[in-house]
Amino acid sequence: MKINLLFLIYFFSIPLPIFSQKEQDKLITVKILSQKEKSDKSRIYLLEKIVAKGIFFKKSKIFNDYDTLNYCLSNTKLYLALRRSVSNGWGCDYSFLKSKDAEMVVFLSLDSIADANKEIERRMVDNFTYLENNRDEKWQEKVTYYTSQQAKKIFNADSAFKYTFSLPSEFYLKENGKEYKYIEKLFILRKGKSFIDYTCFYTDKAKKCFNKYWKPLEHTLRYKE
Repeated sequence: MKINLLFLIYFFSIPLPIFSQKEQDKLITVKILSQKEKSDKSRIYLLEKIVAKGIFFKKSKIFNDYDTLNYCLSNTKLYLALRRSVSNGWGCDYSFLKSKDAEMVVFLSLDSIADANKEIERRMVDNFTYLENNRDEKWQEKVTYYTSQQAKKIFNADSAFKYTFSLPSEFYLKENGKEYKYIEKLFILRKGKSFIDYTCFYTDKAKKCFNKYWKPLEHTLRYKE
């Protein structure tokens, strides 16, 4: 007991380091730069992966291809619904694209899987099970398919389809005062290539002029010949 008491007296008698305002600002800056460096590494890795998988990346005037925020899925069910698409560990990941007005945040998953259709079906089952509590066949009514001509023209793909979710309030993704209340999912497939899986969170403002964001996004990635 005496040893513990002496240790506590010694510990609390050590003067705390005093930093000037300039030094404090420097420490904060270092922390921010560290986060940016992590984001940069994630972005560079993803862009290199896109090129390596035979896909063209086209920059957009609407979107930035960098974002220092590491987004974390806000709810257990949201994580279970999207864990195969948006998860770089514990349901957190850096976005692939973010609109310049921050009204839409886009995550990207590229996967080389022998049975792409089966994997996509798993992801869809997760989506509809946890976001809509719906595992029956009615979910197919929510899916919008691109025609084969559209898939070829826009993505140089064999097929593509999308669907939308309006999230319950407890599932909202919230960052910097923005509430991302909706999700648009887009899958793009080409035989012999990795399939493209987009997960797009967006706000009420983006919903009102959705095509302003969606049309440029459609032309961001395209399979090479």
